[in-house]
Amino acid sequence: MSDVDPLASSRRRLARAKTHLDEFFAEIISLLENAGVEQTKSVADDLTHTWTFTNIPTFPEELGELLSEAIHNLRSPLDHIAWGFARLHNDPPPSNTAFPFCLTRDEWERAMKGSLKGVRRDAVEVIDRFQPYHSANPKASILWMLNRMWNEDKHRVPHVAAAIIVLAQAVIHEMTGGGMYRMVPPDPIVDGMGEMKVLPPPPGPDGELSMNIDLHLGLGVTVADGVARGQILNQFLPQIMGYLDSQVLPAFEALLESEG
Repeated sequence: MSDVDPLASSRRRLARAKTHLDEFFAEIISLLENAGVEQTKSVADDLTHTWTFTNIPTFPEELGELLSEAIHNLRSPLDHIAWGFARLHNDPPPSNTAFPFCLTRDEWERAMKGSLKGVRRDAVEVIDRFQPYHSANPKASILWMLNRMWNEDKHRVPHVAAAIIVLAQAVIHEMTGGGMYRMVPPDPIVDGMGEMKVLPPPPGPDGELSMNIDLHLGLGVTVADGVARGQILNQFLPQIMGYLDSQVLPAFEALLESEG
């Protein structure tokens, strides 16, 4: 076994990504707390429940730069993995060595003859396991989404949009009628204000109708455009980080351990 650790730079990049994500979310929390965001609840005569958020801040462009650094350091460890395992046998590796993101088996076959040509076979087999084409919806797979975000970031700094309302839990205190309540998706936040509405069920057979519920709501952040638009970043980005840290890297570490 070579003394070169093919995963060393990938681990360093992931550590930087975590630092950038921590900084990014700390800034978001600070902005929300300092803005004095307020939440009120009202109930209309027809029993429609409305939760209103006010004083929601807009986010400065500098946050997009922090997000950009985090995305880069989440994505680059994958290329470093391919490069590191190619370097074990060819130093330097072929200049086109890279981690592919294949939506079809045909794309994967081409990648094995191209960007993975210099990578050792057992590492290529592990890379194959994480390819989007294995997913039922390849374009919704974590690594495909990450790669798209990274490609978009090369052309523009991501614009962190205003916060979005996130439901944590619904607590039903009273409910009668001919069905279940209906939650209306929140509209985009405008001028620092956003609402979440819950409509009552239709009346029951005898006209009975009552509703008293509470929603435990929070605020999340998303980007204004691109593949991650509408994704709750404070959930989605840690999910990517966790996937790389608990699934991808350990799979390649197992290759090294089998040699030791």
